[in-house]
Amino acid sequence: MRRLFRFAILALLLGLVAAPAPAADAEIDALVRDYIGLYTRDTLETWRGLFHPAFVAAFTNDDGTTTARTLDEFLARQRNYFATGRPIREELADMQVERQGRLASVRAAFTLHDGPAEKRGRLMMLLIRDRDRFLIQSLVFTYHLD
Repeated sequence: MRRLFRFAILALLLGLVAAPAPAADAEIDALVRDYIGLYTRDTLETWRGLFHPAFVAAFTNDDGTTTARTLDEFLARQRNYFATGRPIREELADMQVERQGRLASVRAAFTLHDGPAEKRGRLMMLLIRDRDRFLIQSLVFTYHLD
């Protein structure tokens, strides 16, 4: 009987480890693809459409404080950044998505390519379904990976 019980526990544990990953959410995947793909000087106004009107961005500073920006402030900073003329792009890695009905979160490592320079960080996005599509309601990120 003990052997049967041990076997059942082992089978249960193996089943949990070998369980298939949840199917990807095509709608959220498309939003993240657009977040990266539309992040260019020429498509910033289209990129703006990915964000909820009450969007807020927050990030950590070198001195340990944080800064928050509204959507308009955030986009103004991005416009100024692209105005430098340097080739700028971002890529994500190790992305984790969690969806709970009309809410979702995205966590990822990112690399910001600024001309020849690269900066690595972590970001988290909160998404909310507004009528018929998901929008980015908030974004927090850091380059301080200690």
